[in-house]
Amino acid sequence: FHFNSVIHAWAREGSAQRSQQILERMEQAYERTKDDNIQPTTISYNAVIDAWARSGDAYRAEEVLRHMEKVQNERVKPNVRSYNAVLNAWAKSFDPESAIKAEGILDFMERQFLSNGNKDVQPDSTSFSTVINAWARSNKQNKAGRAHNILRHMKDLHKNGNTNVRPNAIVYNAVMNACAFTQGDVLESSRAMEIANSVLKELSDSPDYGNPDQITYGTFLKVCSNQMPQCDSREQIVTQVFRKCAKEGQVGQLVLQQLRTLGVYDTLIGDDDRRIPSQWCRNVVEGKIRRKRTFFKDKRE
Repeated sequence: FHFNSVIHAWAREGSAQRSQQILERMEQAYERTKDDNIQPTTISYNAVIDAWARSGDAYRAEEVLRHMEKVQNERVKPNVRSYNAVLNAWAKSFDPESAIKAEGILDFMERQFLSNGNKDVQPDSTSFSTVINAWARSNKQNKAGRAHNILRHMKDLHKNGNTNVRPNAIVYNAVMNACAFTQGDVLESSRAMEIANSVLKELSDSPDYGNPDQITYGTFLKVCSNQMPQCDSREQIVTQVFRKCAKEGQVGQLVLQQLRTLGVYDTLIGDDDRRIPSQWCRNVVEGKIRRKRTFFKDKRE
């Protein structure tokens, strides 16, 4: 307990290296004494993985996970939290192969569960959404398609009875974000636009996965801005989506910002922000409060 407390303390201070050193001291002391009171546990390893993940060193985080897999015993078993921490580290990494590495870990988790029924490593919604975020941050070609494929896999699993992987608006928004920042030729842009349209319609029509929020609409408008040339067709799509957004009371700051970027703010809003009807914003929840509400809603359901 004492060692674990020290590991957590250093992790909270942002010193992954010191947390790692304490873990290694625990391992060495246990090898000498075989004292169960100082034997590292899953909690010990997860704390160090979390520390490396927060420090932005995905390689070191995964290195600890692989070491954990080798030494596992009754008290040390990698679990979904262990893997999710490493997935998060790769999702936030600037490594050009980070999305591929993250998806590889997700595939490994699924294979482990399917091969031996180990529910401790069964991917949950956080696992899948983190890999989708990794693709959204990636500079790889077809990242929108890769993110969309993961969403579709989540839906298939959920329809087949896995209640731990139900997609929600946050997951759909992450796929939308991958569409918004897709780079490439005209075909790549067209495919990203097609996926964004599909994702928006699906979330709007779904009785199970939540409803579009201001992030959904704002990110869709960003897709239009980044993936469509300025033309009458783009303005018609933007106007139609904005009207739906306003009707649902989801005109938040991101939506307004994108309207300015698209050059249609004055046309749709006017030159005075005070003229925005309160009904247009009635369901907007910004920042941390929005994330907490979504989190607790998912937990309850």
